[in-house]
Amino acid sequence: MEGAALRIPPEKLDSLVRLLIPPAVREEVTGDLWETYQNPEQYAREALRTVPLVVFSQVRRHFNLPALLLQGVLLYACLGPVAAALILPLLMVAAAYQPATRPTPRRAMREAIMVAFAVLALLQAAWGTSGDWKFSTDGIRLGLQLFFVGPCLSPLLCLLRTGLIVDGDRRPSLGSREWTTDELAGNRDRLIVRLRRARVMEAAALAAAAIVSWRFLDQGVPGLVLALLFTVTALLLVLDMPAAADAGDFLSVRAGYQRLLTRQQQLRSFLWWLWCTPAVLVLHSNAVALASDGNLIKGLLRAVAAIMLCFFVNALNREGAGWAQEQISLLGRMREKLA
Repeated sequence: MEGAALRIPPEKLDSLVRLLIPPAVREEVTGDLWETYQNPEQYAREALRTVPLVVFSQVRRHFNLPALLLQGVLLYACLGPVAAALILPLLMVAAAYQPATRPTPRRAMREAIMVAFAVLALLQAAWGTSGDWKFSTDGIRLGLQLFFVGPCLSPLLCLLRTGLIVDGDRRPSLGSREWTTDELAGNRDRLIVRLRRARVMEAAALAAAAIVSWRFLDQGVPGLVLALLFTVTALLLVLDMPAAADAGDFLSVRAGYQRLLTRQQQLRSFLWWLWCTPAVLVLHSNAVALASDGNLIKGLLRAVAAIMLCFFVNALNREGAGWAQEQISLLGRMREKLA
């Protein structure tokens, strides 16, 4: 027993392998690798064979084609086709590494501050590469304005993240580990009723947005794709309502509940990006037009607004995905309570 206890991988090697494994399956995969451990070389070879397959499995599990299509439209419109082709695969891999729970408040605040000062560094770099223009009166004024953007962005982004954290804490949670089949089925049916009502309202809003997009949005190919997406999504929300399900046994109710939460979160992630895409496209178009006309101040500020909007949507999706994963995990651990 003592010899078996010593057969564990080196701490640094194990930490590196853990870092490469997506969080959702980190413990299970690490446990399997530990069971087959013989020596560091064998452990490294086994990890090199296993980790890519695990990452691919998680990419496929979190694959959300509509959301990726929207992100591709944004990347194509803002950065061009080459950047879109290079960044989209990275976004797919990043989705595989999303945490299995909601971000902690400390981490959320730290990321908000990092984003704020990254934006400030970007703006200062843009100002610093403007050549002799930065030494003009307008250039000095722009530099002073950009210097104060960071301290203003930090509390604003932190307030947005705080609001999302508080909203997530107020959501009803499946806290109990024992439910009767009827209680669990009733809770699922109430969720289905709320989702059906919300989808009807959102479909009506999307139909109105589609009309506006067709008539007023002048963004070329991205605008045309966006108008089509508004139209098709409004139709799908009406046609693909969550259907009421029979009670069944406890295991089937629990599995159906998990599928419902997963599907709803993927849809919600797509819809958040859909709603923000027109604003991002308009802000980007205005920023380019203003910068081309020599009004760099207003152009940069619109670019900052687009970045902040994307940050906010990403934070919304991370909070929502984390909450959904927590509920799915609670369902997985849930046991039937005998009535």
